[in-house]
Amino acid sequence: MLAETDKALTRFEVDVADLVNHRWESATDTDIFAVVERTVKALNVVNARFDGAAYETEERDQLCGYIGGRLQDAGIDVDALAGRHRMTRHVITDEWREW
Repeated sequence: MLAETDKALTRFEVDVADLVNHRWESATDTDIFAVVERTVKALNVVNARFDGAAYETEERDQLCGYIGGRLQDAGIDVDALAGRHRMTRHVITDEWREW
């Protein structure tokens, strides 16, 4: 489970770097949410392989925090992103999250 989770998060980090590196224009909200969706769905697959028990409550919170934190670290204003879609930064994964 740890290796699969690590693989999903490593892909996320690469995708986030691609959002901000070597671009003439800022990443769009659609681009950013596509990366979040792809990551959350990859984590859903991991969770399903372990019968929905891969991540405990604290780990779920940490994963969501990690996703928002990495976006923020990359220079993406997560609060503004979420606000433009009438949500808070704490729920940007909720649309796709099954864990």
